[in-house]
Amino acid sequence: MSGSMGQDRSKATLPRVNFDDFVVTDLVDETLVYDLRNHRAHCLNRVAATIWRHCDGRTTVGQVARRIGAQAGVPADAALVLHGLQGLQKSGLVEAPETPKAFGARVSRRDVIKRIGIGSALALPLVTSIVAPTAVSAQTGCGAEGIPCTNQGGEQGLCCDTLRCISGACAPCVPNGTVPPAPYNSLCFGGGGQTNGTNPVCCSGQCNAQGINQCVGN
Repeated sequence: MSGSMGQDRSKATLPRVNFDDFVVTDLVDETLVYDLRNHRAHCLNRVAATIWRHCDGRTTVGQVARRIGAQAGVPADAALVLHGLQGLQKSGLVEAPETPKAFGARVSRRDVIKRIGIGSALALPLVTSIVAPTAVSAQTGCGAEGIPCTNQGGEQGLCCDTLRCISGACAPCVPNGTVPPAPYNSLCFGGGGQTNGTNPVCCSGQCNAQGINQCVGN
């Protein structure tokens, strides 16, 4: 880790996050985080998620920098972690550190690229706020469309009425006469012959099990 910035700040300890305040859904290349305190949702890329998950009040900036360096194949520089912390703090996912002087001045995106090289720009931590809940969602505590959810089998779960938990996010249920999208088009359970089956992504909860698998019923 080169430069006085890395040497001085690498010893700073990351803030502690109360992970019970969040619903976390891991996808292939990103992590969806739903803040139960203010009903806001955020999307973290791999590097930002790595930094956030190590906010335990014990791990140092230098330790996380080395882990990211090994995973992403970039220089293990404290500036990368500090820049990521700034984005997490701005999104409300991390509280301000108790000893801000240990983290020094703000680190810009340009500062990080200068230190790790333009070829490593894809390793920059990224935190993006996604679909905000509706007023009804905020009042009831249910998940609005686009809000991350953990029961990905298509059940309603914590999603608001008419929504289902599909592929890790609350989405509209499938109306009657429509075949659900893959892989939920093969989830017509318990049907056969003249008996309809059940499919959690259907608005009615029922599907035609006679080789069609489209949503039916009330």
